[in-house]
Amino acid sequence: SLVGSEMCKETDIILLFWDACSSKDQNILSDLQILYDKIKTEKDVSLYAVYVWTPNENKLAIIDEISHSFPCLYTARNGYTTTILGVTKYPTMLILNKKSEIIYNGKFTLNALSCIK
Repeated sequence: SLVGSEMCKETDIILLFWDACSSKDQNILSDLQILYDKIKTEKDVSLYAVYVWTPNENKLAIIDEISHSFPCLYTARNGYTTTILGVTKYPTMLILNKKSEIIYNGKFTLNALSCIK
């Protein structure tokens, strides 16, 4: 699974799905860094940037190009993860609560913590 089920029981999870086109908007990645810096010491909230790649892309090279400290994962466009979560546009932010329920599905927001608390 994208994020381990045991981890889901202990934390709320913020996922930002992004692709090569949205990575050109450096504000999104910079703002994600700001959000990550706010929550990185909290034990009950985790944040992941999820790069959505297509078969002709070198996903690891693209992830390595960004100079941010937030954790990055990757998944295939139209793959299992994006399909099961219903992610079709990028960037898309999902917030899952400790019960693995999606409590936010929409545009990136720096106010993501208000959805959790």
